[in-house]
Amino acid sequence: MAKREELDKDLHCPDCGKKGTLTWSENENPMHAGARNDPQIVSISEGFVTGPERGHDRLPVIECRKCGTSVG
Repeated sequence: MAKREELDKDLHCPDCGKKGTLTWSENENPMHAGARNDPQIVSISEGFVTGPERGHDRLPVIECRKCGTSVG
């Protein structure tokens, strides 16, 4: 099985200004035979939640819990 790498993404709500961090893991070599290519969320800052849809980066859509705005 391919080794997983952890990555961080800064979160910033464009409406209310809330800031946080999302950490996820993904395969270092997504072309590895039988490897799981979908990223997996490891942690998300308090005040943000994940939605059911997937964004362009294959991560679930992140929403600000305070105002409900989607955060890129």
